[in-house]
Amino acid sequence: MPLRGSECYRPREAESTVLFRVLSEHLDRFLDQTRALGNGLPAFVVRELRAFLRCGVMEYGFMRVRCPSCRHEMAVPFSCKCRGFCPSCGGRFMAQQAAHLVDYVLPKDTPYRQWVLTLPYDLRLRAAYDPKVMDIVTKAFVGAVQGYYEDLGAVAGLSKPSWGGVSVVQRFGSAIQLTPHVHLVGIDGAFALGPPGARTVFHPLISPGPADVDLIVRTVAKRVMSGLRRAGLLTSEDPPLLVQDSESEQEPVLAACYAGAATMRVALGEQAGQRLTRLGQPTDDPELDRTERPAPLLGAKASGFDLHAGVTVKAGDRDQLERLIRYICRPALSHDRLELTDDGRVSLRLKTAFSDGSTRILLRPDELIERLCALVPRPRKHRLRYHGLLAPAAKGRSQVVPARVAPRPGTNRRQRPWIPWAALLLRVFSFDPLVCPKCSGSMKILSAIAEAKVIRKILACYGQPVDPPRILPARSPPGSDLYEIVYD
Repeated sequence: MPLRGSECYRPREAESTVLFRVLSEHLDRFLDQTRALGNGLPAFVVRELRAFLRCGVMEYGFMRVRCPSCRHEMAVPFSCKCRGFCPSCGGRFMAQQAAHLVDYVLPKDTPYRQWVLTLPYDLRLRAAYDPKVMDIVTKAFVGAVQGYYEDLGAVAGLSKPSWGGVSVVQRFGSAIQLTPHVHLVGIDGAFALGPPGARTVFHPLISPGPADVDLIVRTVAKRVMSGLRRAGLLTSEDPPLLVQDSESEQEPVLAACYAGAATMRVALGEQAGQRLTRLGQPTDDPELDRTERPAPLLGAKASGFDLHAGVTVKAGDRDQLERLIRYICRPALSHDRLELTDDGRVSLRLKTAFSDGSTRILLRPDELIERLCALVPRPRKHRLRYHGLLAPAAKGRSQVVPARVAPRPGTNRRQRPWIPWAALLLRVFSFDPLVCPKCSGSMKILSAIAEAKVIRKILACYGQPVDPPRILPARSPPGSDLYEIVYD
């Protein structure tokens, strides 16, 4: 009985993807080269790169699933659960967070608005490298939007107006360049908080106009500069400059990868500093087929900050709201956008053509790995945050969220709603992976197989390969990028 031949659900072939092939053939050599350039890459980056090579590979462990009626059995491989660039685990995070927020957090029958803040070029690299800078930006941004709505509610005569929202920090653009920016989905209005026990009522407010967005982005720019100055991250010069980060000197290889990803240039090796190769039609070609970028309906700029607020969701449209949350939580990469060329390079298809007509970017394997290193966020930093009335300990939160999870038996603590893998696939792709392909019965999870000896025995029983895919060892290819340093 083949493990990967179910008619209803077929586990992905991780070994056949371009990302897996590139990392399995070139990662060890790349890491060997980075160690020769200094201290190498930080442990959290190396750990995520290596974990990807075990994601979706049956030989490293799987879940056994069996139909109790006809005894049909299949296996589902484990995932790496990484947060940086893995398309599969990023897709799981996207679907899980969208379903959780729509079902348990975001109030019903209220409209929503998306706010997107893009940082100045001078601040992007530091914000991507230093979490403290991104915290200052997010706090200033959310505070300005929250203040706008609550001030508007007070003018409208509301008693204790309260606003809430969720924010996600994204580190990437369409070309997997390093472009940190903040997505904020917030209530397009305000709740009036009454005395304890009283009903909390939502009040729609006047929609923000261009002048309001301009005021908010100017407020954000002012607060960010003040926050950076209080944190000692700005010099006293005129104009002020960012203080040199001492941590980047301790991690020079990672800092170089960040700089290359932020500027769309090669970071390491003989070609360091050169622009990446682009493919596409020239801009003067009248037959140029590329997605048109409509002008933002509601946006403003100030001091390099760019704010857009033109995307809204009507009250009660939960499907559209869930699609919006998936968008702001989406992974950086999709396997469908990567192709291997005949000369061994990787072709990355852009979602939207650049202004010069480029529709693809060509990357050498090492250049792609440089981009992946820059996409890995630092550990123990939240990607999604709750603000205002939707914050975990906010007063009145329990009166507006759509549902409450019952406490665990024998405890007073509420259990976090976790949507199972099969339910997410059914919700997103409209098919149930646990439906038996033979008798249409409901398949059950038997056990998790993680011990190497047991894995080999079961895979051999099913006639599947028992050895994991081969990872090429480090070696110095012809024309190596390394240099020998001779001291007199």
